[in-house]
Amino acid sequence: SVIESGLTQATSPSGAKGFWQFLKATAKEYGLRVNHEIDERLNVEKSTQSACRYLKKAYREFGSWSLAAASYNMGMNGVRRALEKQQVNSYFDLSLNEETSRYVFRMLAIKEIMEDPKKFGFEINTNHLYPEYNLKPLNLTESISDLSKWAREKETTLKVIRRLNPWILRDRLNVNRYGDLKILIPSIPVNVTYAANNAKAVSAAEAIAKPFPVAAVVFPTASSCSVFSLTSFPIPAISDIPCALSATGP
Repeated sequence: SVIESGLTQATSPSGAKGFWQFLKATAKEYGLRVNHEIDERLNVEKSTQSACRYLKKAYREFGSWSLAAASYNMGMNGVRRALEKQQVNSYFDLSLNEETSRYVFRMLAIKEIMEDPKKFGFEINTNHLYPEYNLKPLNLTESISDLSKWAREKETTLKVIRRLNPWILRDRLNVNRYGDLKILIPSIPVNVTYAANNAKAVSAAEAIAKPFPVAAVVFPTASSCSVFSLTSFPIPAISDIPCALSATGP
């Protein structure tokens, strides 16, 4: 996701969306709901879990994380056809399109830089890191007819709710249609009127107003796929992990 979306809710010319750049059809295939009301490709946690499912499935088929990563870029069918046609079994022996040919190398380069940014000339000032969000998940039990009004009842604002939950597309939510919706809200109330005289409220509002800083980092193994949310850079060393995958959309 670092490679293709820059950890932003990007939209590609082909319509792929979110940190993991899922196309609509593939998103639905891997359990993400996409319609006129919600788009879970923009839900960092759920889209990362779906990316894990894709990568684990690709690894089971190809037995290689490099081929699994290549398949995220060009599709499992594309990798399968290339292997069969060229009669090889390694990503590094395949003749592929330019983007996929350099995809794994870009991923490895990003991994190296994030593990030791100073080694490559990046000086990270801790004062420039995003502040950590103070959030709490709220499981919806009732439909929301007016998201703006609902936000004020929760002592926050529509702007904050949209910033924290970009997957919500409309000003209302029909819980009966989905059954298991969870919204992130600030654990510290953001009272617009009171904020000017309250340092904690101002701090919370400023933190939430910044672009969403959570880096979804996938640590896959042959049997599991763990997801960690990071609110600061650099990312810890992950040399003991087979492959830290960043991916473009299948």
